[in-house]
Amino acid sequence: MIIWGGLIGTEACIQTGAAYNPANASWSEITPINAPSARSSHSAVWSGSELIVWSGQGSNGLVSSGARYRLSDRSWQPMVGNNAPSARYGNAAVWTGKRMLIWGGRNNNGILNDGALYDPATDTWTTLSLGGEVLASRYWGTAILAGDKVLIWGGKGITGARGDGAAIPLSAGLPLPAFLGGGYIPIATTGSPAPRSRHTAIWTGDRMIIWGGISSQSQFYSDGFMYDPVGKSWTPISSVNAPTARELHSAVWTGTEMVIIAGRGGAGALSDAHAYDPASDRWRQLSGNVGARYGSTAVWTGSQVIVFGGENGQQPLSSPMKLNPKPAMNLFIKK
Repeated sequence: MIIWGGLIGTEACIQTGAAYNPANASWSEITPINAPSARSSHSAVWSGSELIVWSGQGSNGLVSSGARYRLSDRSWQPMVGNNAPSARYGNAAVWTGKRMLIWGGRNNNGILNDGALYDPATDTWTTLSLGGEVLASRYWGTAILAGDKVLIWGGKGITGARGDGAAIPLSAGLPLPAFLGGGYIPIATTGSPAPRSRHTAIWTGDRMIIWGGISSQSQFYSDGFMYDPVGKSWTPISSVNAPTARELHSAVWTGTEMVIIAGRGGAGALSDAHAYDPASDRWRQLSGNVGARYGSTAVWTGSQVIVFGGENGQQPLSSPMKLNPKPAMNLFIKK
């Protein structure tokens, strides 16, 4: 797990980071040499060999620069600025397999509905020009890679929380502009979740699951919905034993379950974790807790969830926590 940048306190941006190895519970420092300037609310994607950091909020305002951290030799590589999107935060950032896709967000002039693709192999930006129907401006929405398309949903728009989204089709292996399958494809709204932002979205392999979040009227949600991009249909998921309503929680997909971790509810920071199995449409609460926190980072290692950072309403947190989402097993040995 690689952590970089963020805030200490309420306004102090940092430009330090470290890589955590869960096998031996050790941290290795990320070099500050040629690192991007200090920032928070930046975009970060993993390409398979590099951490790509771009834009965000610096101590003196928004920044439109970025860099790539190469884990193999622990070095930073610069990113070209030509044709890069304008500085922003709260934007969608997705690794498509060959390129980083940036869309939407907010800057000092308002909420945005543009974006670009960054190719680390050639160190070039290409402006997104999809034509056709334009997806409404938004920030703090969710964006996931769903096979051969990127799904963008929800977020906060000009008039408040949004309850719509779109798919951006991709054509793997093709150069630009053919890489983009052509135009936005609106996501069906029949049976869709109520408008919200600060929710989570995960991809199961054939469905997108939206869960939680907050409305324009500050109503916290404790419901979830599955979207089938083939059938273009929404299905509500069970609310029995589901987590309490919250926003700014973390969500990971383990391969069989969606794990919802901590977040912020009406009474403040939460510390519980729950697992949802779409095959059986059932929730179960995980034992233990990660400490009351919201806005934290969570990653799936293949065997456990690692949670880092966030805040508890009074101060930022630093200690990593581990969750084992596997159900308890009783083993019987016959003698």
